[in-house]
Amino acid sequence: NHDLPVRLRYRAREYFREAQHHMKFLRSVQSTENLPPSLRGSIVEHMAFCYFHHIRVFRSTGTKFRQEVAGRLRPHFFERQDRINLPESLCVVERGAILLGSRIASRFGHWGIDNIINNSKFRRVFLAKCLTHAEVLELHRNDLFQVLSNFPLERLVFGRAAVC
Repeated sequence: NHDLPVRLRYRAREYFREAQHHMKFLRSVQSTENLPPSLRGSIVEHMAFCYFHHIRVFRSTGTKFRQEVAGRLRPHFFERQDRINLPESLCVVERGAILLGSRIASRFGHWGIDNIINNSKFRRVFLAKCLTHAEVLELHRNDLFQVLSNFPLERLVFGRAAVC
């Protein structure tokens, strides 16, 4: 509080309050690692369904594949009005609201599926801006390709979808 302007104090308090939600999310993800394998598998399966069932290409993939991909998601926390720059990544909103051109993505909304297309000429660039504090899960194309290397049937699905 050392003589900070009122607006800056308010902004810092709001950030720390929202960051607590992000830390809670990170702790819950980490705590699943200590669960028995069957319970952990059920939780990861449920979360993978939530993250990916809105994305057409993932609907034709197996449970184990979606679980592996969900395990590669990297969480990020953004302040209100931040611009999100996660190139070559599929992004899924865990919490908050993101402006994507003329549409708004909220929980489990996504963008960037075409960012994992091999040919960069066909990639659309989304300028994403946080309308609220937001938690975004990122799947980088290299992580997806690593998982796909162990799942030949899913590699075919993504190939047919012209995504890899």
